[in-house]
Order: sequence, then C-alpha cells, then structure tokens
Amino acid sequence: MSVPHNAATTRDAVVAAALEIVTADGPGGLTVRRLAVAARTSTMAVYTHFGSLGGVADAVVEDGFDELRRATAAAPRTGDALTDLFAIALTYLSFAGENPQLYTMMFQHSGAEASRGRRGGVAPGPRAGARGGPAAFRTFLSVFTRTEPEAALGTEIHDEQRLGYAAELWSALHGNAMLRIAGHLDPADDSVAYSLLVALAVGNGVDRDSALRAVDQARNAVRGC
Repeated sequence: MSVPHNAATTRDAVVAAALEIVTADGPGGLTVRRLAVAARTSTMAVYTHFGSLGGVADAVVEDGFDELRRATAAAPRTGDALTDLFAIALTYLSFAGENPQLYTMMFQHSGAEASRGRRGGVAPGPRAGARGGPAAFRTFLSVFTRTEPEAALGTEIHDEQRLGYAAELWSALHGNAMLRIAGHLDPADDSVAYSLLVALAVGNGVDRDSALRAVDQARNAVRGC
C-alpha cells in the first residue's frame, strides 16, 4: 500500500528513488513500478507528476547538473587564479568518477518517448528537449568565470575568448571523464588529466613551470578537502 504524500514530497521522493536506482544499476534499471515501490507511492502518482518515465529521467538529469554545480562551486580556493581553475577541473573529474552512472546519463541518455522501438525505459541518445548540452556548458562556464581567467592567463580576455577557453577545458575534462568511466583510462591515475591541464594552460600562454606548480597546488588543495 502506498504511503500518502503531498505533491512536493511525492515528486522529491520519486526523484530521490530514481537517483538511487541510477547510481546502483544505471538508467536501464528505471521502471515505473520499481520507482513507485522505492518511493512508497503508486505508479499512477509517478505518471501524474512526471507524465512518463522519460519525465523522471529528465528530472534526474537536472538534479545531476545541480549536484555538479554545487560540487564545482565548492572547489577549494587558494588565492592563485590558475590553481583555483585547476582545482575546479579536478573537482569536476572527481564528481564524474564518483557518480559514473549519473554522469553518463546526464550526457548520453534521453526520455523513452524520444527513442523509437522502446517502451518504458530510458534509451541512449540526445535528451528530450535538448537542454542537457547547453545546461552543462552554462554550468562549466559559471565556475570557469569564478576564477577570474584574466588573472589565470595573465592577460585581458574578451567574452568570446572566455567562451572559447571554457569550451576547451570542458571538452578536455569531459573526454577524460568518459574514458575513465569506460575503463579506457585507469580511474585511479590522474596523470593524463594533469598533463591535459598543463598543456591547455601552456597552449594559452602560461609558462610551463607555472602550470606545473599550479597543478601540484590544486591537487593538494582538492585532496585536503
């Protein structure tokens, strides 16, 4: 028998249950019946609040981006702009590594109604509404600009350059994160990530010694959190 909930509590309970299922079994583990049991509600309540299993998946993805924003916003500050930027980058990778199923779903899965030939599941592909990519970029850009990149790079930059720097760094981090999740890179070995950060900084005008020093400082700051 379902336990009575008000609307907000029911919705939150379903999303929380979905997050737990995704964390344990990936998006393929989501079913309406399983969600209803885990959230102690009815299948009808799931449909009432979300419309479909795809609606639940969208809510999980939005929560994932919220968690990512909170995690990167909490990255340590050291007073050195480049070190702080690298600390954000390493925090981003830590989030992906600690939440591999959720992170993958955030970028690579959509609601079931957006995929032909499947019913009642969550399928690979662009998310319904195509909000995931822009939301992810806005998330990363917001934490990138927190570090005052002019100070990090030692020069004045314009808005278009700011977007370009953020896109370069985000692309490198996302690729590294997905290769780790897929098992193509050792998840416990950060050496490739460190090399990427140094190469990006040097390629944008930072001297190599400063970049190496900033990576070391960022690594120590993140480990000390």
